[in-house]
Amino acid sequence: MNINDYLRWRGDIPFKMAPFNDVDNAILSMFSYINWTDIVYPDFPVKVEDAWRRYLVLHPDTDLNKDKFKMMSLCAASDRYDDCWLMNYEREVNKDLETMFSAITIRLPDRTYFVSFEGTESSIVGWKEDFNMTYMFPVPAQTSAMNYLKRTYAGRFSRYRLGGHSKGGNLAIYAAVMLEKPDHIISVYNNDGPGFTNEFLSSYEYQQIKPKIESLIPQASVIGQLMNNDIDEKIIMTSTRDMAWQHSVFSWEVDVDHFLEADKASREGLFFQNALNRWNSEMSVEQKMVFMNTFYDTLVDLGIKDSRDLLGKKMAVLRAFMNKAARFDDSTRRIILDVLKALFQSNISAFYNTYLDKVVKRYERKQDQ
Repeated sequence: MNINDYLRWRGDIPFKMAPFNDVDNAILSMFSYINWTDIVYPDFPVKVEDAWRRYLVLHPDTDLNKDKFKMMSLCAASDRYDDCWLMNYEREVNKDLETMFSAITIRLPDRTYFVSFEGTESSIVGWKEDFNMTYMFPVPAQTSAMNYLKRTYAGRFSRYRLGGHSKGGNLAIYAAVMLEKPDHIISVYNNDGPGFTNEFLSSYEYQQIKPKIESLIPQASVIGQLMNNDIDEKIIMTSTRDMAWQHSVFSWEVDVDHFLEADKASREGLFFQNALNRWNSEMSVEQKMVFMNTFYDTLVDLGIKDSRDLLGKKMAVLRAFMNKAARFDDSTRRIILDVLKALFQSNISAFYNTYLDKVVKRYERKQDQ
């Protein structure tokens, strides 16, 4: 059962009968992915049902994927979200700054607020910003999130939950930490989002928020393994072994009113963890910048704009990038090869066994000579 099944089976149960839970967090974290422009305005609440009806009028040919479309349709028709109100929607995309930011606030029936920060869409700009976080701090989206929360939070005496998926989870934590008086924050949800530098994690401000953070990752997490995270993570069981799909909360398994937890990461997940630990700890800022800029330039040269394009041209991307990677020194190249394994293994057995393993072994033999 996934979050849409949860809405079908539990959508008639209001919050006063069943309290807010981790699954509700994942659902509301998806709200910031919807383009609410000309529908939700600052300080002018709109009911979920009315906002969704208006969205369908403005976007009859919506490009929302079927899972998000079904989720919003179910939310709009449910008793559980009937008395939820949307407000303070903001959105910005700046390709020059390599940043994307979107946020929305949802007022729940008990007058608490959930601030939802958008994560990484399928665009290459969004994915690059996730990796930019490993060597830039703060990234523009983090600053936008901080300013958004300060505006939303100012002068209110209600209690808040913050959450986001992917990059949005990182933004939720950063915004909470940067508040001067975060007393009214109930909890902060990081749904498979990147972590932070050790310096940030050791700060007094972060330590004040840490007990309120909940971190959820799938069994084979990639984005959630970027940077460092000192929170005990909930490892969520998924309906697929496809690692690209595991990043989507729609693949996370639900049991009644909570996510099903696994005892440990999968074999693929442990591989990601090891590879990205090397990325986090062994590569210098300069190496990360060279890698990401080279990889991004490779995608641009091949006309790749989003993850769907990437999945259809994995082999061409790999060949082009390996040609560019010849400029790296041996130690950097070895780390890059490990990371490439992790990034490209959306079909781990077929892709790894048919091509990438041969490429890696060829380079390893060359280095051993």
